[in-house]
This record gives sequence, C-alpha cells and structure tokens, in this order.
Amino acid sequence: MLNYWAQIFILPKDVIDQVTKLCKNFLWGGEVNYSKIPYVGWDRVCNPKKQGGLGIKNFLVWNKACVAKLVWAIAKIKDPLWIKWVHGRYIQEKGWENYTPKGDTSWYWKKLHKVKALFKDYPKENYKVKEGYQWLL
Repeated sequence: MLNYWAQIFILPKDVIDQVTKLCKNFLWGGEVNYSKIPYVGWDRVCNPKKQGGLGIKNFLVWNKACVAKLVWAIAKIKDPLWIKWVHGRYIQEKGWENYTPKGDTSWYWKKLHKVKALFKDYPKENYKVKEGYQWLL
C-alpha cells in the first residue's frame, strides 16, 4: 500500500516515521510497542542484501525515488492531462530545468521542486524507480 501512495504523493515525514516504527517493532519483537534497544541499526537493515543488510526499503528514500518519477514525467512532458495543466499553470514558458517556485505556491509543489533538485545529477535518460532508489542510497 505504501508503494501506491508513495508514487502519487510526497508523504509527510510523520507518516513515514510511523510506518517505519511499526516495521521496526515488528522486525525486532513482533509487537506494536518494542521497548528494547535493537542490536543492529535500522539504516544497516535497510541496506541491500549484497551490502550486508536485509534489503528492507528505507521509506523516506523510497518515497523520494517514487516522486522523482513524477518529476521525470514533468520534464519529459508526457501526455497525462495533469502534466499539461502543470506546464500551463506553473512552468509556462520558463522550462522545467530553469523553473523555481514562487512564494505563494503550494507546499507540495515546493517539495516536488526539492526532489527535482535532488535528482538533477541523475545520470540516466530513462528513469526507473528502483534505479533511482539505489542511486539515492
């Protein structure tokens, strides 16, 4: 379910923290509230298996990688109606690469712009969420 919402919205950090807390507690003790200090840090658990982790996704990084797919769609001016609306409403003639949001734009649009800045040096032409996630890690 998180994958679905992560590809549509930039999830608030509090929501991601709560989901991460539930996953941590389940992994460490199978309980909703786990009181002991774990032997292994969560960042290490989120590493890929090849790097000694369990391959569990870091939800904060995963959400950014999923939202970057929207950024890529805006940059490539794909067909969906909402992308055409975004170009007509916000970007207009400026171009996506040179666009910076104004002060009165929504918080979501500003966050989307931050994800765009995060991925400005992404090396590939075609974006895939899994590759973007690994690149961010």
